[in-house]
Formats: sequence, C-alpha cells, structure tokens
Amino acid sequence: MPPLKTTTGHWTSIRRMPVFLHTVARPFKKMRNYHRAIEDYNQAIQMAPNYARAYNYRGVAYKNLGRYQRAIEDYDRAVALAPDMADFYINRGIAYKKLRQYQNAVKDYNRAIRLDPENSRAYHNRGVAKKKLGQYQGAIADYNGAIRLDPLNARAYIGRGVAYKNLKQYRRAIVDYDKAISLTPKSAEAYIARGMAHKHMGRPQEAVLDYDRALRLDPRNARAYLNRGDIHRHFFQYHRALDDYDEAILLDPNNAYAYYKRGIAHENMGHPQLAMLDFEQTVRLAPRYAAGYNSRGKGHLDSGNFEFACRDFQKACQLGDCTYLKWTRKHGNCPQ
Repeated sequence: MPPLKTTTGHWTSIRRMPVFLHTVARPFKKMRNYHRAIEDYNQAIQMAPNYARAYNYRGVAYKNLGRYQRAIEDYDRAVALAPDMADFYINRGIAYKKLRQYQNAVKDYNRAIRLDPENSRAYHNRGVAKKKLGQYQGAIADYNGAIRLDPLNARAYIGRGVAYKNLKQYRRAIVDYDKAISLTPKSAEAYIARGMAHKHMGRPQEAVLDYDRALRLDPRNARAYLNRGDIHRHFFQYHRALDDYDEAILLDPNNAYAYYKRGIAHENMGHPQLAMLDFEQTVRLAPRYAAGYNSRGKGHLDSGNFEFACRDFQKACQLGDCTYLKWTRKHGNCPQ
C-alpha cells in the first residue's frame, strides 16, 4: 500500500503522521502482518525521526514477533522523545516481563502509574510482575487496583485468584475464578485455574470437571491435559494418565515436565525402560530440573548402573536436591 503523499509526493509536516499510522500501518498490525507493519513504521520514522508514537508502534510489532530486546530499544526511543506517555512505559514493562526481567518491568509500571494513577492496565501488569517475583500480597493489591478501575477485567480476577492460590487461600481464589468465568464463560484459562484450586482443596472430581470444560473450549490446551493426567495418576488410573500426558506432549513437545510426569507414570506401571526414555528427555529439555536427574538416577540405580546413578544424584544435589545422594551414601554408594 503506497504512503500518503501531498501533490508534490512528500510529507508536508509531522501533523500528517498520525494519519499515516492509523490508515496505513496500523491495519497491518490488526491483521497480524507484523513484518509489513514494521516496514511501514520504518518509513514513518524515516519521514519523522522524532515522532515517538511510531517507535512505540514498531516496538509493539517487534514484541508480537517475539523480538523483545528489539522492542525495548524502540520503547527506549519513544520514552526519550515523550517521557510523559504512560503507555510507552507499560509497553516496555511488558517486554521486560517477557524477558523475565520482572524488576525492570515493575519500575516501568511504577512510572506509568505516577503519570496516570487511573490506568487499569498499569496496575494489572504490575500485579503480574509482582506475582512472578513471589510478591503475592503486593500483586493482590495491584489486581485490586486494576479491578477497581475496570470491574469487567476477567484476567485481573484470574491473576488475583492465582496469587490467593499461591498464598493457599483457595476459597478466595475460587471466588475470583468464578467471577472470571461469569465474565468470560469461554475462558479455558479460568477453568484450568479453578481446577487447580479444587485439587489443592482435595476436590479432585471438581478439578477434573473443570479440566474437561477447559478442553471442550480449547482441545489443544496442553496444560489442561497435563493437570488432568496428574489427577488420574494420583488415583492410580495410569492408562488415563498416560493418555493425557501423551496428548500434552503431542501439543507441546518441548514441555519437560510432561515427559517427567509420564516417566513417573511409566515407573508406577512397572515400565522402567519407557520411564528412562522420558527422564532422558526431561533432563535434555530442563537441564536445571533436579527431579529429572534424581528420577533418572533411580532408574540407573535399579538397573545396577551405580556410576551413572551417582552422577545424576550429584548433579541433582548441585541443583539443590541432595535427598537421593545422601540416601545412596548412607547405603555405601556414591563415595565423596
């Protein structure tokens, strides 16, 4: 699509730039054609290198492509040009969150809230970052702020529910998940979250019903299969558990925990070779997951491969779980 031009073929002033961004570039963003949108934002920046919104919009496109560091560079430029725009800080905070730089994200949300104390999006995203940092009470306070400003924000209720769940306040969590479901009855995420709370409260049947509902809404949701498989395994329904873990792995083949849990199910069923294959995948995909090494080490120990077992137990101990290393040394193996 050609750019908007004057009769001479050139831009006359920066006042025309919002027209270009709204009529030419932003439709591509709405169509999720982010590469084409970036091309148009590049053109806009070339025409008006000090137009902050063009950098912000291009940053959003880069973020949607998963190029978070590149997005931050554009947000940096946008903030430098327009330091009083709260949304620019929020967008940069989201990119920091995607990079798991949660402290930097919180700093940007703080700036956004100072600029715009009634910005529900800033409170919501700060709550997400605080939850990731384990600051659950602070997260709840921020979700409260987001809900006060936007009572129909279902995701804020889900987020607050997760924070309550992590504080083991399961009843409060379920109240929030119920509210989220009433607002967005087709939200698989809300049913999965409520299912986890039911599980923690010792209500496995209610949990399975919620996972079933989630899968009816989103049949490709690996997390729902994984969580439902855990309940089947807990009640010794190993074949059902394996079916769910198989589906989870089919949908998310890089999910180390799905391989680990399927390995445990195979182990429970007396299939040590199949279990070992899954534990091999676990440590390959999650090399810092101590439980994977311990489980593989147990498999080596059971088959008489003491040297390999000790290596795995030592690695698990280096990662913070020395349970099996201590146990084997107590029984005369794995000398120091």
